Amino acid sequence: MSKSPKLAEYFEACVVPVSFVIIGINNGNYTYMRGDGNVSTNLSTAKIVGLRDKKVFEKVLDTALQQKKN
Repeated sequence: MSKSPKLAEYFEACVVPVSFVIIGINNGNYTYMRGDGNVSTNLSTAKIVGLRDKKVFEKVLDTALQQKKN
């Protein structure tokens, strides 16, 4: 949005996309897979913020799946 304010205005975009990968839940607390391959219960360290290439998501999801197999 800050790089193309006119484009953001045209499409009425007002938020930055945020994604995260939940890999479990324990006593009501979610466990997340971080982009660096580590596990966290802190959502703020596990967020994938902004528009990202699909390879970013593939890496995080592949890492999460591999960990669940072990």
